[in-house]
Amino acid sequence: MIALIADILIIGSVLLGHVWALVAILHHVHSARLRLVTIASLTYLTEAVFWLAVVGWGWWFFRHDFSVLDYARTGQFNLWQWSYLVFFATLGSVAVPLWVARRLSAAPPQQQRARRRRTHDVASALGHWPLEPGRNAMIARLPGNQAMKIDIVELTLEIPRLHPALDQLSLVHLSDIHFNRAFRQSYFEEVVRITNLLDADLITITGDVVDDKPCVPWIPETLGKLSAELGVYVIFGNHDWLLGDLSLIRDAVDAAGLHYLGGNWTTINAQGQDIVLAGNELPWVRPAADPAELPPRDASGSPLRVLLAHAPDQFDWARRHDFDLMLAGHTHGGQVALPRLGPVFTASRTGTAYSSGTFFRDPTVLHVSRGVSGSCPLRYNCPPEITKITLCCPESKRGKTEKRSQAALDLFQVV
Repeated sequence: MIALIADILIIGSVLLGHVWALVAILHHVHSARLRLVTIASLTYLTEAVFWLAVVGWGWWFFRHDFSVLDYARTGQFNLWQWSYLVFFATLGSVAVPLWVARRLSAAPPQQQRARRRRTHDVASALGHWPLEPGRNAMIARLPGNQAMKIDIVELTLEIPRLHPALDQLSLVHLSDIHFNRAFRQSYFEEVVRITNLLDADLITITGDVVDDKPCVPWIPETLGKLSAELGVYVIFGNHDWLLGDLSLIRDAVDAAGLHYLGGNWTTINAQGQDIVLAGNELPWVRPAADPAELPPRDASGSPLRVLLAHAPDQFDWARRHDFDLMLAGHTHGGQVALPRLGPVFTASRTGTAYSSGTFFRDPTVLHVSRGVSGSCPLRYNCPPEITKITLCCPESKRGKTEKRSQAALDLFQVV
């Protein structure tokens, strides 16, 4: 019986190790600066190798009555077989449990002072299903799918070096809009309506604006209606780059009256304090804003530095260049997340470490959005989101309630 249990554990560990290796490779493939055909080819190749290995070893185990220990005792494993089994068994028995432990122990940083949320059913609010008939419409209607149910989130984030004059400065973080022909324009009009109701000082959009060229005119027709006192700032992401005509999207952004920050930076002023906004679209659109050109900090730590990046993979870049706040998207939160553990796959080199939510590594606070849409409307335990972030300085009393308009209060009357 003990030998049987040991055999099962070894075989299970080897299988988990193969899955871990597959996911790790795909994380890197889907976060790289590659065209769709290359990504698809590498994905199919990786998956083919995975299934060949699993089926091959599965057949071997079956032919030998799944008696790994007995076979090993007889010395019939050669060096290659031993190395292969030990490597993948170690991955499965060490890396996977460590990942589970990290996910179970993950918690928002203390810099996240408060979080409120409610779910907004877009289809119910519009009175119609905002998807064109076809495959995506059928996917969105699958039981339990949350693709049409947007989380409206309010966060209060403590920024360590925030000047007291900027306490309660607010911004809405939108990401991964993905204008595409599967969705009707009315879906995005509802996103804009909700965003404006949140009445933030500033609106930021962190990439993946357009999937399909025929939808480019939607930028001025929808995003052009966004309104914030300090402006609306936009960068692009991998889907914009994959479209192959960034100048076309840039022209539409300009026509909408939005401010494009890709590879650049600007300074805005609020309450007599400068705020530096910079764009980083790496690795897809080069270069990022040049940190050497940013205004130097004074003795108090001002000006506030905010980075708009598409991929959370740029977190280390933001930290190296002393940004106070980084906003990112790209991952969609994984789109399908396990209870408590979160997603297994995100298109990020860091795996699922920064799949969504708030993170802090000195000196930078990072917020990763699950995005408002996607190329495929498949969402389980991972709804799209619109996030309002209110900044506070360390001197603010904990529990202080941020100012909110009556419209925003109405949005949050149902939790």
